[in-house]
Amino acid sequence: MFKLLKKKFSCTKLIFATGAWTKSILNKSLNINLPIRPVKGVSVELNEKKNKKKYHHNLWFKKIYLAPRINGNLSVGATEEDVGFETTVTLDDMFFLIKNLWEAVPLGKDYNLINFRAGLRPTTFDGNPIIGILEKVSKNIICAVGHYRNGILLAPETADLVYDLIKKKKIEHKFLSPNRF
Repeated sequence: MFKLLKKKFSCTKLIFATGAWTKSILNKSLNINLPIRPVKGVSVELNEKKNKKKYHHNLWFKKIYLAPRINGNLSVGATEEDVGFETTVTLDDMFFLIKNLWEAVPLGKDYNLINFRAGLRPTTFDGNPIIGILEKVSKNIICAVGHYRNGILLAPETADLVYDLIKKKKIEHKFLSPNRF
């Protein structure tokens, strides 16, 4: 039985994959203070006018990336700003993305702008995600947080590590342990 944010849960294992809100949730629920902080990131979504699906792979440039989406749209990102939980998209954010996109791949008349969006990336102060058992509280509480810009890239390995922890296998990656703080 676990008590989380004043609610009781019955389970054998509890996994925290709670993103930028992890610090607050763990602090309020379990009196644990992990050094997770949000970093605002803004991206822009584009739609190709002629739907030729010109891009099939992610492309990384010096300051931006282009990522084709399953719906045929193109996502361009991203800014990084340490502003807490602020998610307002500013003109500076828009300018940064459009300017760097134009310099990398002048798409101009081939694409329509759909929208800008801001998200919060959870990061740690040492730059490594936190994947492991919260031994200070219970051997049945697992954390998988703080992946920053690499969440989608690290998802398969993170899932494997969490699975190993559920199955009570030792993981050798001490640099990921929540006990390092």
